[in-house]
Amino acid sequence: MQPTTRPAAVVCGVDDSPHAADVAAFARGLAERLELPLRLVHSARPDVFLAGEPRDDVLRRGEALLDALAAGDCAADRVVALGDPIRLLLQALDDGAALGVVGSRGRGAGRAALLGSVSHAIANASPCPVFVVPPGAATTIGDEPTVICGVDGSPAADAALEHAGTLAQALGGRLVAVHVRADAPAPHATSLMPGRQPLGGPVEDPGAATLTVERPLAHLDLDVPVDTLIVTGSAAEQLAAVAAGEDSAILVVGTRGHGPFRSALFGSVSARLAADAPVPVMVVSAGSESPPSARAA
Repeated sequence: MQPTTRPAAVVCGVDDSPHAADVAAFARGLAERLELPLRLVHSARPDVFLAGEPRDDVLRRGEALLDALAAGDCAADRVVALGDPIRLLLQALDDGAALGVVGSRGRGAGRAALLGSVSHAIANASPCPVFVVPPGAATTIGDEPTVICGVDGSPAADAALEHAGTLAQALGGRLVAVHVRADAPAPHATSLMPGRQPLGGPVEDPGAATLTVERPLAHLDLDVPVDTLIVTGSAAEQLAAVAAGEDSAILVVGTRGHGPFRSALFGSVSARLAADAPVPVMVVSAGSESPPSARAA
């Protein structure tokens, strides 16, 4: 028998940490702005063999948690179950999700994500784009948010840019395509000034950098303001810095390859941003369906 597919929704996976309230609040605001239903998903405990009163107790507590996180939204769907949170979330995302939302724990490139490696695994294996909300990130979506997308000339970045354009259009905001030049002075550079820096690596031709940004934009048909920016330094730091300079922003990056353990665009950029970016980060995996509304006719 074929499974019943639910209407496209914003699927938000939450745990019982204090950060879950911010994650759910962002998902709720995103669903409202995009006029999509909200589905909250929670793994009450990984142990699927729990039985009897202990099982009933953890499920009741899970249901109470989602009721609180729904913040009075009676229309929000709630899924509480036992089992591996990655498997549970991927099943929910496979069931007609338009977008996913998860949180991350801790700051810094080496810190574990929500429920261990959940946010990293979900963002890379999801059939749809997934927003990762770092701790302390601004979760309010402004009236005209800035959607900032990192581009590096790869097919993964081009796909991410299509999704970024579609999101900017849906939210009534603007799109900024950012390319971080290869002649960074050091792995942890902070300079925003273009051009060759001391101790830099191979010099990237300025014309090539401009083409890297403008070429994928030429294939999109967008009815939103579009800006381009070429900066120098560490990709994760520069993208975060650009986002921090906006009143309301969302970052967008792509991933190279499909599966929980594949590396992200720019190497570890999505992992770094998911850990400590000042705004939510939309990660577009290789398996995400391309948004046709962003393509030129």
